[in-house]
This record gives sequence, structure tokens and C-alpha cells, in this order.
Amino acid sequence: MQIAVILCLSGFGGAQTATGVDSGADRQSRIETMKKELRKIIKTERVEDFQRLQAQLAQLGQQEQLQQILCEMDFGDPPAVRVNAIAKLSSVGGWFAVSSAAKFLGNNAEYIKPRSDLYGIYPSLQAIALNALPHLVASPPLGEIPAKTSPMDYSSEIHIWMEWLRNNRDSLVQLQPTGDGLVSSESVCRKVLQHDLVNTYYHTHVKQHGTVKIN
Repeated sequence: MQIAVILCLSGFGGAQTATGVDSGADRQSRIETMKKELRKIIKTERVEDFQRLQAQLAQLGQQEQLQQILCEMDFGDPPAVRVNAIAKLSSVGGWFAVSSAAKFLGNNAEYIKPRSDLYGIYPSLQAIALNALPHLVASPPLGEIPAKTSPMDYSSEIHIWMEWLRNNRDSLVQLQPTGDGLVSSESVCRKVLQHDLVNTYYHTHVKQHGTVKIN
């Protein structure tokens, strides 16, 4: 049984090169091609390919994919879905990624306890977010931290990050994609996740094979 996870915070590949050096028409053509390929991938349940194109389309500002990733982070089940969603932020970028990671720095019981499922035992969402943030901004105030699968006190690191984010907010909110117009609510995300291949794939497998728990 896998009892630890190594987070891939370098991204899902390709999205960072998909920025707009081409014309608007070329960009839209590429987006339509990617969406067509995504529909094929969904039919064959190729989850890794789905996540790669999902992140690329989100980086290009496509609301459907941004909403999916937001819902995966906030309401994904099992925990592996939430962990993978945070890992995708480095491929998506923008204020969407920064603000999404930053919200997990809050003092919420859901964010500070380690999680586990069939796929592994994970650090807290707070620890995972602290390790994601240095990959999302230029000149971060801190690098990665040791992420452990036992409860840890990150109050010092959180204080440094929160102060830095406040001081740099005016420039950070301009970063694309911004994620404007997205909704994070249980009712909205329940519908979104019902049609999200990542969530349905992991959820189905855990229902079939059970979960592991932290002692």
C-alpha cells in the first residue's frame, strides 16, 4: 500500500508554452482543436490525458476547465482529487492559481489535517498549498517546505506568505487567467463534478476498492 505521495508541482506539461504569441484567430482555432480532442479523451476515460488538456485549456482562460479545477480543489472526492487539483495550479497559473492556493492557508480544520484514501496518505491541504505557491509567483518570499503526513504548525510560513500576498496583490490580480466569474459552492460543484472525468474516475475506484485511514 502506498502511504506517501510525491506531488508533481512542476505541472502537467505543455500548458506553460500555450501563451498567446499567435493571433486571436490562431488561438481560438487551437482551443477548438483541444476541446475536440478532450471530448474524445472523455469517451475513452484517459484520465492523465484529460488532466493535461484540462490544465492547458484552463491556462488559456476557458471557464469550463477553470470551474472544474476549482470544484476539484474545493469539493473533490476522494482526497486524491483535491491533491491533484492543487498540483495542476502551476500549469494553469495566473491570479486563479495564486488565489486558489492562498485560500488553503486559512485556519480551517479541513485544510490543516492530513488526508488518506486508496491512493495514498497526504500532507494537509495547507502544506500542499505552501509548496505550490513558490511555483506560482515570481520572486516568492519562501521556497518549498518539508511536507509531512502528520499535523504540523505552519503559522510562521503562513504569516510570511500572507503579508507578501497583501503587499503584491495589485500586480497579482492582473495575472491571467484571473478566474473571474467562477463559483465555489457545494450545489454548483456537485453538478460540475458529476461530469468531471477526474472526480468520477477516482470516486468510482475508491467505491470499488475501499479506502485507507490514518491511524
